[in-house]
Amino acid sequence: MAERGTQTCWETFEWNETTWTRSVAHAWSAAPAVYLPREILGIRPLESGFRKFTVQQYTGELSWARGSVATPTGPMFVSWRRADNGTLTVSYTAPDGCIMVNEQL
Repeated sequence: MAERGTQTCWETFEWNETTWTRSVAHAWSAAPAVYLPREILGIRPLESGFRKFTVQQYTGELSWARGSVATPTGPMFVSWRRADNGTLTVSYTAPDGCIMVNEQL
């Protein structure tokens, strides 16, 4: 977004050269707040309130990411780092009552 000269976050991402996922003129510009935790950090609820959740990120060309998601019982933190050899190290902390489930989506 910054490379395109905008000064706000869009409500969209470019799918390919001719297709956008949503409007670039949406009032709340919330796409990064949804997309980054879900896709880049990989935090996905499997039950309401994140009582069960999984962490499966799309790293793309990134070498690391870290962030948090608000849950009804407190914040959940996730960080990951990819080593030069490609090994991915993921760490997380979750509120009491939230259980991480390792399942393929």
